[in-house]
Amino acid sequence: MRYRLLPLLCCLLALPAWAERLVEIPTRPGVTLRFLLLEPPGPARANLILLAGGEGLLKLSASGELGAGKGNFLVRTRQGWADMGFRVAVADASSDMPRGLLGDFRESPAHAADIAAVADYLRQGAALPVWLAGTSRGTTSAAAVALNRPDAADGLLLTSSIDSGRGSLAGLPLERLAIPVLMIQHRRDECRASRPGNLGPARGCWRTAAIERALWRLGRAGATLAAIPGFLSPTS
Repeated sequence: MRYRLLPLLCCLLALPAWAERLVEIPTRPGVTLRFLLLEPPGPARANLILLAGGEGLLKLSASGELGAGKGNFLVRTRQGWADMGFRVAVADASSDMPRGLLGDFRESPAHAADIAAVADYLRQGAALPVWLAGTSRGTTSAAAVALNRPDAADGLLLTSSIDSGRGSLAGLPLERLAIPVLMIQHRRDECRASRPGNLGPARGCWRTAAIERALWRLGRAGATLAAIPGFLSPTS
């Protein structure tokens, strides 16, 4: 398996680096949100908003330096997504949440308004679909935003989803989603909260939902990894 991944890793490391820049926009009265914007080297295929897990806090400085979250799967692979043709926005926590997206904030209308503002900004630059990509607790943000603000998302990419406890997918009315959803879990994920077996309730919600959905369980077929930049190990 590791040997199969070497060609993919080499390709990602060989991809050209393109400049990223900091953008700060107003999202709600008195509130702003910072994000890193990466443009693809050629014509864009879609807009992509990356939502980190944990507290969702990147501590982006005025110069665009990351003060936290560098090791997060989506954050550390942001350049790979841009090189694949996506316009990428890596979202920080909003200015009124300096300690991160704590409690139930990820499920709130306020958080949805923040991410919807980022989606609007991206669409102004390129009239293309907007996909929300979350990892770990970032999947709660992605799904909740799509439920609270259907105009903000044309599709969801959910990686290492958490489906139990506070701040997880468990309490969301996922059956209401009417957009494409791709869930990706690793068979050997070492985090007990994001193992593939946890996703039964979420998948149950979607059995009767009129959406296009798929579940990829990585860890056996190396070929499936080629579509997911940076997903190179069980602990990614």
